[in-house]
Amino acid sequence: MEVQVIAALIGIAGVTLSAVFSGFGYYAKVRAEKLRTTRQVLFYLLEFRAHVLASAMSPSELYEQYLNECRKYFDKKRIAGVVIPRQNQELMLGYFSQLIEQITPELSQEFISGYSNTINELAKDKPILAFQLRGKDVATKMVMLQKSYLEQLQSTDLFTTDQSISAFLQKQVTEAHDNGLREVLALLDEELTVVSRACGVVHYIKVRKIVKSKVKPTTNLEDVGIEEMFNSLLLAFSHHINSEQECVENDG
Repeated sequence: MEVQVIAALIGIAGVTLSAVFSGFGYYAKVRAEKLRTTRQVLFYLLEFRAHVLASAMSPSELYEQYLNECRKYFDKKRIAGVVIPRQNQELMLGYFSQLIEQITPELSQEFISGYSNTINELAKDKPILAFQLRGKDVATKMVMLQKSYLEQLQSTDLFTTDQSISAFLQKQVTEAHDNGLREVLALLDEELTVVSRACGVVHYIKVRKIVKSKVKPTTNLEDVGIEEMFNSLLLAFSHHINSEQECVENDG
């Protein structure tokens, strides 16, 4: 009789074990969902950071760097008297503006709403962190507002009449823009470090590598191969002139 009771107790114990394991399964599921939410927040923060970095690039600054490389090439080849028509300057500035726009991650209303929803989910488990991470879109909007204002400032007479004063003011504008970016990036990097640590060691290490890139992307046009490009273009132009002359001589 005692053996039968013990056997029954073993069966009952088995039921309690299944309840324990089902509880563990629920815990694992909840933990996975929380981790997924945290990783989604990490993705959004990385997108905000990429947007800020790309927004740091100035079409006029990129244009000036490009012209400097062109001047270096012309000086090296002893080509003098090259004057770029104003219409061409405006076309190139427009092109560089579109180029920067294309590489800048779009912060659409859908993206902002998705971030807000994810923060609301995070608030259920980590309310303080969620509170600290609210309103990242405002920070990025401030960067864009600052950039727009400084670009308008550069179009005023002081920046166009006197070359010496223009160079001085341009330096001040660049430094002011960079200082603003440093503040925004410092805040984002701090938050990325906290969130990535919650996502696990692998994500933390990867984010550490990403945040090493500070301020704005360095645009080194020396590595683009402008000299080789101009050599090819001038060679093609030379062949064209020779071909035209041969045609004229043959017709004559």
